[in-house]
Amino acid sequence: MVSDPSRQETDRAREAALRLLEYRVRSRRELAERLARRGFAEPVIAAAVRELESAGLVNDVEFARAWVHARMANNPRGSLVMRWELRRKGVEETIIQRTLEQEMGEERELEAALKVAARYAPRPGEDDSVRMKRLVGALKRRGFAFDVIDAVLARARGQAAV
Repeated sequence: MVSDPSRQETDRAREAALRLLEYRVRSRRELAERLARRGFAEPVIAAAVRELESAGLVNDVEFARAWVHARMANNPRGSLVMRWELRRKGVEETIIQRTLEQEMGEERELEAALKVAARYAPRPGEDDSVRMKRLVGALKRRGFAFDVIDAVLARARGQAAV
Protein backbone atom coordinates (compact mmCIF):
# COMPACT_ATOMS: atom_id res chain seq x y z
CA MET A 1 0.00 0.00 0.00
CA VAL A 2 1.40 3.38 -1.07
CA SER A 3 0.56 6.38 1.08
CA ASP A 4 -0.21 9.81 -0.27
CA PRO A 5 3.03 11.88 -0.43
CA SER A 6 1.18 15.15 0.25
CA ARG A 7 -0.46 13.57 3.33
CA GLN A 8 2.96 12.45 4.57
CA GLU A 9 4.33 15.95 4.01
CA THR A 10 1.37 17.52 5.84
CA ASP A 11 1.92 15.11 8.74
CA ARG A 12 5.60 16.10 8.85
CA ALA A 13 4.68 19.80 8.82
CA ARG A 14 2.10 19.27 11.57
CA GLU A 15 4.68 17.46 13.72
CA ALA A 16 7.20 20.26 13.16
CA ALA A 17 4.53 22.81 14.11
CA LEU A 18 3.69 20.86 17.28
CA ARG A 19 7.37 20.93 18.27
CA LEU A 20 7.36 24.71 17.80
CA LEU A 21 4.21 25.04 19.90
CA GLU A 22 5.86 23.10 22.73
CA TYR A 23 8.10 26.12 23.35
CA ARG A 24 5.39 28.78 23.33
CA VAL A 25 2.03 29.65 21.81
CA ARG A 26 2.35 31.18 18.33
CA SER A 27 0.17 33.10 15.91
CA ARG A 28 -1.06 31.50 12.72
CA ARG A 29 1.30 33.57 10.53
CA GLU A 30 4.26 33.09 12.84
CA LEU A 31 3.81 29.32 12.66
CA ALA A 32 3.42 29.40 8.87
CA GLU A 33 6.60 31.46 8.49
CA ARG A 34 8.58 29.06 10.66
CA LEU A 35 7.35 26.08 8.64
CA ALA A 36 8.23 27.86 5.39
CA ARG A 37 11.76 28.41 6.68
CA ARG A 38 11.96 24.67 7.23
CA GLY A 39 11.21 24.14 3.56
CA PHE A 40 7.57 23.09 3.57
CA ALA A 41 5.45 24.12 0.58
CA GLU A 42 2.62 26.64 1.01
CA PRO A 43 -0.26 24.16 0.44
CA VAL A 44 1.27 21.76 2.97
CA ILE A 45 1.71 24.57 5.52
CA ALA A 46 -1.87 25.75 5.00
CA ALA A 47 -3.22 22.22 5.52
CA ALA A 48 -1.13 21.60 8.65
CA VAL A 49 -2.05 24.95 10.22
CA ARG A 50 -5.73 24.38 9.40
CA GLU A 51 -5.59 21.02 11.18
CA LEU A 52 -4.00 22.61 14.24
CA GLU A 53 -6.60 25.38 14.25
CA SER A 54 -9.38 22.79 14.06
CA ALA A 55 -7.84 21.01 17.04
CA GLY A 56 -7.73 24.31 18.96
CA LEU A 57 -3.93 24.39 19.12
CA VAL A 58 -3.56 27.53 16.99
CA ASN A 59 -5.83 30.45 17.80
CA ASP A 60 -4.85 34.06 17.14
CA VAL A 61 -7.36 35.39 19.70
CA GLU A 62 -5.84 33.26 22.46
CA PHE A 63 -2.34 34.08 21.22
CA ALA A 64 -3.03 37.83 21.43
CA ARG A 65 -4.48 37.48 24.94
CA ALA A 66 -1.50 35.44 26.12
CA TRP A 67 0.93 37.92 24.54
CA VAL A 68 -0.68 40.91 26.28
CA HIS A 69 -0.82 39.14 29.66
CA ALA A 70 2.82 38.04 29.45
CA ARG A 71 3.96 41.52 28.45
CA MET A 72 2.01 43.21 31.21
CA ALA A 73 3.30 40.79 33.84
CA ASN A 74 6.95 40.56 32.85
CA ASN A 75 7.94 43.59 30.82
CA PRO A 76 5.17 46.21 30.78
CA ARG A 77 4.52 47.92 27.48
CA GLY A 78 1.97 50.45 26.33
CA SER A 79 -0.82 49.81 23.87
CA LEU A 80 1.14 51.38 21.00
CA VAL A 81 3.99 48.88 21.27
CA MET A 82 1.62 45.97 21.97
CA ARG A 83 -0.32 46.81 18.80
CA TRP A 84 2.90 46.95 16.78
CA GLU A 85 4.20 43.66 18.23
CA LEU A 86 0.95 41.83 17.55
CA ARG A 87 0.82 43.18 13.98
CA ARG A 88 4.36 41.94 13.49
CA LYS A 89 3.25 38.50 14.66
CA GLY A 90 0.54 38.51 11.98
CA VAL A 91 -2.52 39.02 14.17
CA GLU A 92 -5.46 40.69 12.41
CA GLU A 93 -6.22 44.29 13.35
CA THR A 94 -9.74 43.48 14.57
CA ILE A 95 -8.36 40.86 16.96
CA ILE A 96 -5.68 43.27 18.16
CA GLN A 97 -8.21 46.03 18.79
CA ARG A 98 -10.61 43.76 20.68
CA THR A 99 -7.82 42.19 22.73
CA LEU A 100 -6.30 45.51 23.76
CA GLU A 101 -9.72 46.86 24.76
CA GLN A 102 -10.61 43.75 26.78
CA GLU A 103 -7.26 42.81 28.29
CA MET A 104 -5.51 46.10 28.72
CA GLY A 105 -7.80 49.09 29.09
CA GLU A 106 -6.83 52.54 30.30
CA GLU A 107 -6.55 51.56 33.97
CA ARG A 108 -4.25 48.62 33.33
CA GLU A 109 -2.12 50.66 30.97
CA LEU A 110 -1.76 53.36 33.62
CA GLU A 111 -0.83 50.70 36.22
CA ALA A 112 1.81 49.33 33.85
CA ALA A 113 3.20 52.81 33.21
CA LEU A 114 3.37 53.49 36.94
CA LYS A 115 5.22 50.20 37.40
CA VAL A 116 7.78 51.35 34.83
CA ALA A 117 7.95 54.82 36.42
CA ALA A 118 8.77 53.28 39.80
CA ARG A 119 12.10 52.18 38.33
CA TYR A 120 13.00 55.80 37.64
CA ALA A 121 13.56 57.12 41.13
CA PRO A 122 15.53 60.36 41.38
CA ARG A 123 19.27 59.89 41.18
CA PRO A 124 21.41 61.65 43.78
CA GLY A 125 21.85 65.28 42.73
CA GLU A 126 19.63 64.89 39.68
CA ASP A 127 17.53 67.85 38.66
CA ASP A 128 13.77 67.16 38.61
CA SER A 129 13.45 68.23 34.95
CA VAL A 130 16.19 65.78 33.94
CA ARG A 131 14.44 62.99 35.81
CA MET A 132 11.14 63.83 34.11
CA LYS A 133 12.82 63.77 30.68
CA ARG A 134 14.30 60.37 31.51
CA LEU A 135 10.92 59.11 32.61
CA VAL A 136 9.13 60.44 29.53
CA GLY A 137 11.74 58.84 27.27
CA ALA A 138 11.38 55.49 29.01
CA LEU A 139 7.60 55.55 28.75
CA LYS A 140 7.66 56.62 25.08
CA ARG A 141 10.10 53.83 24.18
CA ARG A 142 7.75 51.34 25.83
CA GLY A 143 4.83 52.56 23.76
CA PHE A 144 2.66 54.33 26.29
CA ALA A 145 0.18 56.88 24.94
CA PHE A 146 0.72 60.56 25.69
CA ASP A 147 -2.33 60.82 27.96
CA VAL A 148 -0.95 57.96 30.05
CA ILE A 149 2.47 59.62 30.17
CA ASP A 150 0.84 62.89 31.28
CA ALA A 151 -1.00 61.07 34.09
CA VAL A 152 2.23 59.42 35.25
CA LEU A 153 4.10 62.75 35.17
CA ALA A 154 1.33 64.40 37.17
CA ARG A 155 1.61 61.70 39.82
CA ALA A 156 5.41 61.87 39.76
CA ARG A 157 5.19 65.58 40.45
CA GLY A 158 2.68 64.93 43.23
CA GLN A 159 -0.23 66.45 41.32
CA ALA A 160 -3.58 64.95 40.40
CA ALA A 161 -3.93 63.87 36.76
CA VAL A 162 -5.94 66.29 34.66
